[in-house]
Amino acid sequence: MDKRNTNDVSSSKAVSRGYIRAANEYPMLTAEEEKNVAERFVLSRGFRCSEKLILSHLRFVIHVARGYSGYGLPQADLIKKAISA
Repeated sequence: MDKRNTNDVSSSKAVSRGYIRAANEYPMLTAEEEKNVAERFVLSRGFRCSEKLILSHLRFVIHVARGYSGYGLPQADLIKKAISA
């Protein structure tokens, strides 16, 4: 592995750790909380409701991205793509 690839891997791991730290800052919602927030979102189309739903699912996004880690794609790229989708 040349120096450039080593730096890319290190950078990707640092980005992944950053996403994981960020995801851990937001609490997971219970099923009841998720239902209530989703209903409020449907009624109001409020930014805070959508933000709460999205941020509470970041850990799940990271979990799914880790499942694809054996396909040769950097984990950080998978997470970024999943978040932006």
